Amino acid sequence: MELKNKTIKKKLKKREQARKSRKRAVLRNRKFIENYKLDHPCSCGEREPCCLSFHHIGDKEGNLSDMVNRGYSIRRLQKEISKCKIMCLNCHAKIHNIKELKQVI
Repeated sequence: MELKNKTIKKKLKKREQARKSRKRAVLRNRKFIENYKLDHPCSCGEREPCCLSFHHIGDKEGNLSDMVNRGYSIRRLQKEISKCKIMCLNCHAKIHNIKELKQVI
């Protein structure tokens, strides 16, 4: 019985360590994205990171916000960012609106 309790305690400890590690990775990723946005304003001049988004130009491996929140490595984030252009939310919406209009015509 005692062996079973030790095994359960080990599993719980590993689970807690994994949770803490993921939380650190998510915080690291959010900081990385924030700094990236600070260094890459939109072509219209918008510089506020909360107003900037990533517009995928090439093939998309995943949604960047999901990748950040799942604790992906900085290398994988950089690889995905290389397929994107930074745009403010207004410019991003305009680009997608133009694409939709072209599909209708």
